[in-house]
Amino acid sequence: MSQNLSSRQVSKAYIEFLNQAMSAEDLENNAFHGWETTYFRTSHMYVMLRHAGDPPKTPKNEASSEITAEEAVNLIADVGPQLGRIRTLSIRLLVSGNVEQGSPIRWVLETIIAKCHGGMMFCWRRGKYMKKRRQREKEDMKKRKQGKKENEENYENKDMLSELADGVLLHILSLLDTKQVVQTCVLSKRWEHLWKRISTLMLYASSFSTPKQFAMFVSKILTLRDTSIPLQALDIDRHGNIESQLLEKVLDYVWSNNTHVKELEISVCGDSSLILSCVSSCRALTSLKLDIYPRRNIGGNFGTIFPKYLNLPALTSLDLTNFAFWGDKNGCVDPFSAFTKLNSLVLYGCKIEDAQILKISSETLVDLAMHHNSSNFSQIELSTPSLCTFTITGIPNQKICGSGLSSVKQVNIDAKMHSNFEESPMVLLSWLLDLANVKSLIVSSITLQILSLVPDILEVELHSLCNLKSMEIKLEPLQTQLGLPRVVNAMLKKVAAKSSKEATKLQKAFKAGLEPPPIPDGIVDFLRQNSPLAEVNILTIYSNCFNLKEVKESIKGARIINYHSQFAASASSSSTTPASAAAPASVAAPLNLQSLSH
Repeated sequence: MSQNLSSRQVSKAYIEFLNQAMSAEDLENNAFHGWETTYFRTSHMYVMLRHAGDPPKTPKNEASSEITAEEAVNLIADVGPQLGRIRTLSIRLLVSGNVEQGSPIRWVLETIIAKCHGGMMFCWRRGKYMKKRRQREKEDMKKRKQGKKENEENYENKDMLSELADGVLLHILSLLDTKQVVQTCVLSKRWEHLWKRISTLMLYASSFSTPKQFAMFVSKILTLRDTSIPLQALDIDRHGNIESQLLEKVLDYVWSNNTHVKELEISVCGDSSLILSCVSSCRALTSLKLDIYPRRNIGGNFGTIFPKYLNLPALTSLDLTNFAFWGDKNGCVDPFSAFTKLNSLVLYGCKIEDAQILKISSETLVDLAMHHNSSNFSQIELSTPSLCTFTITGIPNQKICGSGLSSVKQVNIDAKMHSNFEESPMVLLSWLLDLANVKSLIVSSITLQILSLVPDILEVELHSLCNLKSMEIKLEPLQTQLGLPRVVNAMLKKVAAKSSKEATKLQKAFKAGLEPPPIPDGIVDFLRQNSPLAEVNILTIYSNCFNLKEVKESIKGARIINYHSQFAASASSSSTTPASAAAPASVAAPLNLQSLSH
């Protein structure tokens, strides 16, 4: 019969089938209507049925696009998950007796039933397959999550450090205290003897409860260490008197490795002659730090005499504490000229004997630092054409001269107060006058206080600091240096030299609680007179001692950096609190001290 039906007849028969389906008593709830709407909107059949009564529109020079009856029925039967419902509906319509024998709709219904049966079997099998597939995917996902969790746990618990090469591990261990290095032997079998192969020993008595424990530990380290590995660096720090036997054992060990030792640091109270004799044998030394004090005795401490015979051709860094340098017949001492490769020199608490001039001669010296050295000599002469950084801490007593100052690019001055205030400010000013090419100046606020004591300092015309790019002021309270009374007395004497009336007025203000400002008025602009665009940074760890906002406002272009967070609260409250109440006594000055000094 299908050969006698056109696709349009099939379409019309299908529409009649739908109409009968919609009028069926058991489908009054329009259960099939939802399927009908979905089906018509999602299949090509919707277009075909909508235009079932229209003549086919065939473009010119093209074949007809009308489909066969079998293809039309296939489209009707291809309804996916609705196969069971449409098959059941078709059977019910055939059984009802309302469909005539031989009519197109009967053929359509019989064909749909046959088509849907095969489709239902396919969908059933496919559904079962998809169910198993989803179950497998769910199990696979669960396994992947569990495996990922196990991998993360294994990664966290994995000893990746032990997988590093021995050379890398030994380099890491060389940066640690030797006591901590030895403690790594309990980590695993690989670490059990690794510590014996380190080439650097850091032996600090502060890591032990008693001197006896420290001595036993050092002895065992020197005994058990692998001697096939040459010692390259030793740092021993023993506060107080070191046992002679232990010191000799350490020095003998260094002596046995004297051709390999490149870095040596010794800080002890012991026999300096033994130590210096051992040091002189280490010709490969590139870095030497000595902090040697004689064994404590009633006779006191006169410093360790620096030997003139010390010859270390490879030395680039030298750090000396508590040494004495003996002068020659000309009243001059030049102890470092033999070190032809010296790059860094630090002198702390050193003295000059039988000489008034300390000469530092070095063609290669770049960094020079002098801290709290003796004031028993009068002059420092620098013959250092490569000098770039110069740091000096202590009482300004010695005049600094020489060609070395012209090459300095960075200066760090932390001056301290002295009872003889009249000489120190002038010496400090002389330092600044010779710094012609400095680009970075770091000073403490105490240094500026001392400098401000120079008579008529703000009227002095500087011919230096012309290339200044930045200035850093380390703000600290006068009380930390026990310098407040000295500064006050110096200011009173300075003002009294001009006007006794103004001095009396200033003295009353001091008694009423007035304190000098943290940074003297006008002193920063004085230093910047040849470089007005130089940056000014104020750094302090005593933020709770100052009103930093007022300090910043007192200096044009200054900024506060690296201070504690306590200031944030005080700064925010200062907007609502009167300045006189918010500011501490050290900055709440009702008088202009600079005007009193002129």
